[in-house]
Amino acid sequence: MLEVVEKFSDTIKMEFGLDKCAAVHVRKGKVVEGAEVLELLNGEVIDSLEEGGSYKYLGMQQLLQINSNDVRKLVEKKVLARVRKVCKTYLSGRSKIAAINSWAIPVAVYSFGVLKWSKSSLQALDRKIRVTLTKFRLHHPRSSIQRLYIPRKEGGRGLLCLEVMCARQCEQLRHYFVQNRSEFVEVIQEKNLAFGALDLASVDLVEFPLMSLEDRKQEWRGKELHGRFLRVLESQNVDKEWSTEWLRTSGIFGETEGFILSIQDEVISTRGYQRHVMHQDVSDRCRLCRVQNESIQHVCGGCSVLAPREYLERHNNVAKVVHQALAKNLKLQEEEQPYYRCKPPQVMEAGGVRLLWDSEMVTDRAVEANRPDIVVIDQRKKEGLIIDIAVPLDANVERTVVEKKRKYQPLAVELKEIYNLRKITVAPVVISTNGVVLKDWKKLMETLPLTTNHLKLMQKAAVLGTANIVRKTLAL
Repeated sequence: MLEVVEKFSDTIKMEFGLDKCAAVHVRKGKVVEGAEVLELLNGEVIDSLEEGGSYKYLGMQQLLQINSNDVRKLVEKKVLARVRKVCKTYLSGRSKIAAINSWAIPVAVYSFGVLKWSKSSLQALDRKIRVTLTKFRLHHPRSSIQRLYIPRKEGGRGLLCLEVMCARQCEQLRHYFVQNRSEFVEVIQEKNLAFGALDLASVDLVEFPLMSLEDRKQEWRGKELHGRFLRVLESQNVDKEWSTEWLRTSGIFGETEGFILSIQDEVISTRGYQRHVMHQDVSDRCRLCRVQNESIQHVCGGCSVLAPREYLERHNNVAKVVHQALAKNLKLQEEEQPYYRCKPPQVMEAGGVRLLWDSEMVTDRAVEANRPDIVVIDQRKKEGLIIDIAVPLDANVERTVVEKKRKYQPLAVELKEIYNLRKITVAPVVISTNGVVLKDWKKLMETLPLTTNHLKLMQKAAVLGTANIVRKTLAL
């Protein structure tokens, strides 16, 4: 056979890569050490495989059979090495998870159905991947584990679980072989004993237990702290798709994304968390106001010391996105700037249209709430618009929308009379500290000249502002 191959190779002018070749001598199922070397017709020699050596075939190191333990160790090493390389890049959080799913996880998936993986081995490898993510600050050590494996459109991170991938692939392969009626496959089934990866010799088709998406969500929901954000997302009037939009499109760095999710999971080491969860002997009073319990909700949106500056800056960043969109739509400016560089003028006016920023409105009758964030008076169309922005806590979003509409209704009546307007609309723009919005969020695009990009920018400004506030507070 070797001579035939050599002659054929010479005919087509193909040379042997002897540096990649080795000979293995087998007698009665055992490798014979020190057997004679193979010599080609041209005098070149193929050396015998070294003692304890193996060769790679279809990506698997093997000799007479696959050395499962060694191959599993190599697979684990390669998977973790690729995860580390991805974590060291400057990709966004979403892109890093996508890179791990498409470049690191498939290394292990390729072996499923060929190598026999125990449940504990897969769980251990999943755990090592999470440890690596924690090492590079993509995942908080006390954040929800189940949330990592839930799709981003449901509020998770979208990481693939090796335990689930292995069970699913083995189930599909086993189903294929069991349902196939060819003689060749039937022989394979007879020879495949119970210790094989697929256990084809068993008569009954055993379904592999899989943890469904709903099971993961139920476990996430059942946690007192972790599950609070999911329970808000599943509220009747909350728009889950838009409330999690920033996870899919914001392009936030992985470290920042992991920090924001740890805020949503309420595992940030505030004084309240240290005392009541970690049971440390510390005071739970806020380090700034010295009055309230320092919980993560208090830091994000309830501290009187943070309100005049930090909360106002976050609020203004959201408002700047709306102001610039209105200014461009009304042809009061040509281009939009990044919201963090923008300094809106108090009054912009042209062609019978006036755009006011944070201005006190003068009325005939005294009105208590007379300073909304943005006011538009369009004398051409005889229309007006009162816009007020708020970034409350998750639990206060619905109440804030109602309060804003009620609060500025008297001002709307006064402005309608003063400017002789046909109609005037009060439009509250409310995004929670964690980016949660209500289902009427999309109606803003109809009331205001906002595109989906503007809505995404406002949400991004809100969650980044919250992360910045928490970081600064914990550093004190």
